[in-house]
Amino acid sequence: YHKVITFTDKTRFMTVAMVFCIIWILCFIREKTKFIYMIAAAQFYFSSNANETGSASVVAGMAIANFKHSGSIALGSLLHTVVFMIRIIVDRIVDASESKAGRSGVAMCIGCLLKCFVSCLESLIEKLNTWAYAFMAISGDPYCKSAWNGFILNLKHLVKFYFADILASLFVFIGMLAISALNAGSCFLILKYGTKNAD
Repeated sequence: YHKVITFTDKTRFMTVAMVFCIIWILCFIREKTKFIYMIAAAQFYFSSNANETGSASVVAGMAIANFKHSGSIALGSLLHTVVFMIRIIVDRIVDASESKAGRSGVAMCIGCLLKCFVSCLESLIEKLNTWAYAFMAISGDPYCKSAWNGFILNLKHLVKFYFADILASLFVFIGMLAISALNAGSCFLILKYGTKNAD
């Protein structure tokens, strides 16, 4: 038994709509998780002082993300999904035009510029969403106001944030190296002393 599907304009539209909605839902879940840990970090920071270490509630962050800011997170993930779909369309168009043009230098240059532009746009939306969610976690403002205030705050303290970002990336890299070294070292010790199979 087999089934032959005849695609019409309506079924093509429904397929594109379903793919768009699936990507939007996955992006929403990812960004909601990001917002929840931003709320937990903000709670921990603002409840800490010189005398005692603060606390954070992930459950409270989940409640805030699901009941107060779900629309803002949906808007941010919608923007990210739209840019992601634009990137897919541009990639398909550029690949098709390069194959038809016979690897022409002009077509490849224009295609590379288009892909670079869309990639920069996607990175910009990703950064804007991060700024908006961070400001939403602190102030409780809606998405558009938080995105603008987060942008202005980052513009005001650009050098400090850039230095902190580089420092955090360096610590993450050191952590990755340490985990890799510990894994390799423990594997070597197990092979040498545990199974006596090091060679």
